[in-house]
Amino acid sequence: MYKIFDTNYVIAYSRSDSGYVKTIKIEDNGSIDKTVIDGFMFESNRCFESDLVYVSSNPSDESNIYAIAYRGVIDNGYITTIEVKNNGSITNNTIDNLKFDPSIYGGQPNIIATNFPNIFAVAYLGPKQAGYLTTIKIFNNGSILNNTIDTIQFTREGKDSNLELEPAIIHIEGDIYGIAYKGHAGQGFLVDFSMNESGGFGATEGYGGIVKDNSYYLTVNKTMAFANINNITINSTGITANIWNHVALTYDGSEICLYINGIKTIDYAYNKKIYFSADDELYFGWLYLGGLDEIAIYNYALTPNEIESHYNNPEILHNFDCDN
Repeated sequence: MYKIFDTNYVIAYSRSDSGYVKTIKIEDNGSIDKTVIDGFMFESNRCFESDLVYVSSNPSDESNIYAIAYRGVIDNGYITTIEVKNNGSITNNTIDNLKFDPSIYGGQPNIIATNFPNIFAVAYLGPKQAGYLTTIKIFNNGSILNNTIDTIQFTREGKDSNLELEPAIIHIEGDIYGIAYKGHAGQGFLVDFSMNESGGFGATEGYGGIVKDNSYYLTVNKTMAFANINNITINSTGITANIWNHVALTYDGSEICLYINGIKTIDYAYNKKIYFSADDELYFGWLYLGGLDEIAIYNYALTPNEIESHYNNPEILHNFDCDN
C-alpha cells in the first residue's frame, strides 16, 4: 500500500488467483471512504504474494509509476509496472513485465527501491526453498531492463531451507543493506550485503570465506578483510582486488589478530573461550565472491613467523602442529 497524493492510496493484492490494484481514499483523521476510486486486474492467470513499490512521478500529467513483484504463472517470480494518476484513476494496461527468477520458483517477494537511481532489489524464496536476492533496473517511465542485474543466494539449502522465508529488505546506510528473514526452525535471521551503484553485489560481511557458525569467521571483500571470534569483529584495509591475497586470523586466548599478506594489520585484546557447539557447521565459500585456496585450520595460534612462512611459501605443506 502506498500514498498516491493527498488522501488517495493505492493497494496491490491477490484474489482468486488473480492480481489486482485498487485505489481508495483515507482522510487525515483515519476515516476510510467505503467507495473504491478505481480498480485494475494486472495479472489474470496467476498471482500470489504481491508486493508494491513506488518508482517515479511525473508532475506535468499528475501520474505515478509503481512496480509490483509477485509469484505468478508456474510459480515464477514476476515484476509488473503500472501507472496511477494523482486522482486515483488507474491506466488500464500494464507498462512492462519481467520474470526475475531463474525459471523455477519466485515466491514471497519483497521489493524495495535502493538509494541508487532506478535500481530495485527483490528478496524472495527461490529454488530448493533457499533465499535469493536479485537486482533489476526500472526506468522512470515504467519500462524494465529485460535482464536482471545481479543475483546472490543469501540462505543455504538444506538446513536453512524454509517454505515461510518471508524476507524483508532494509537499507542500513550508504551501500549496505540487510535482509531479515525466517530461517530454519522458525528462527529470525538478519544478513547484510553491499551493493554498488550499478546494482551489483559485494562480499557479505560475516559470511563467506571460512565460517564456523556462532564461533568464528574470516572473509574479505574487494578492499577489506573481516575476522570474528564469538561476537567480536575486527577488520582492516589492505586487500587488493583481482589478485591473490593471503589472510590469516589467530586467537591465543588473549588477543585476536588479523594478518594480510604476512603482516599483522590489527589486534584486539580478548580473553573469552571460543564458543563451540556440535550443531554448528563449518563452511568454506558460502556467499563469498572470489577464489579460495590453501585453506588451513590449526589447533593453536600461529606465530607471526609461521604466518609469514605460509605467505612466502604457499606451495609448501606446513605441518607446524596441524589439526585439520
